Amino acid sequence: MRIAATFAAGAMILGLTTGLALAQSADPKKGREIFVKYGCFGCHGFDGQGGVAGPKLAPEPMAADAMIAYLRNAGDTTRMPPYDAKNLPDGDILHIRAYLTTIPKTGDWKSNPLLKN
Repeated sequence: MRIAATFAAGAMILGLTTGLALAQSADPKKGREIFVKYGCFGCHGFDGQGGVAGPKLAPEPMAADAMIAYLRNAGDTTRMPPYDAKNLPDGDILHIRAYLTTIPKTGDWKSNPLLKN
């Protein structure tokens, strides 16, 4: 029993460190290409700003593990189709997330002089 618990803890740590290494090696440029290739922009906008059909994703996307889990299980309660690992590998999701984090935050609309009375 103790060996199984040790093995499970080791596997979890290995999974976390592997996921962290993948997230750190994610390429924002490749992420934008994948974002466009899979048509994410159709609902979420080219800059992840959100749209009629999809929520805002950038510049602060959800955590990588949460994003992967959401994409794998979408469809039950949302209009978004689920993406299995065969069609959209975890690494590609991490690239997309890296792209979304590079999008600059927009300013407050109240600070725009063109929008003042």
